[in-house]
Amino acid sequence: MKKFIDYINEMKEIKGFKTDKEIADYLGITKASMSNIRHGKGVRQNTADKIADTLKAPKEDIYLASRVAQENDPEAKKIWEKIAKKYEGIAASILAVTALSPSIASIQCILCKIVNMKKTTIFKAQLL
Repeated sequence: MKKFIDYINEMKEIKGFKTDKEIADYLGITKASMSNIRHGKGVRQNTADKIADTLKAPKEDIYLASRVAQENDPEAKKIWEKIAKKYEGIAASILAVTALSPSIASIQCILCKIVNMKKTTIFKAQLL
């Protein structure tokens, strides 16, 4: 599981920043807020969104890593880490299935269309 600080460091490297002040300026936060992030404090949604956009990473990954990082209770932190690992495993499984079996993705797409058609038909019938 990737830690939140890993995302910060990756962004720092991608953008060529040398200091946390440069990161803070880019994210539109204070240097003190950047220090808080480095020490496991929370991050605001708009800041998490900008990190995700910069890294072209799923926002869920950034939000979850941030939540794990800011948890102070050791027991709760373990629970959040388990949730993150499960999420990571599910995402990897989905990617593997779609990469190995593009026909499965096509079948799922067709099934979604059928289900949506049925829902639309049922909805129209309820309106009549």
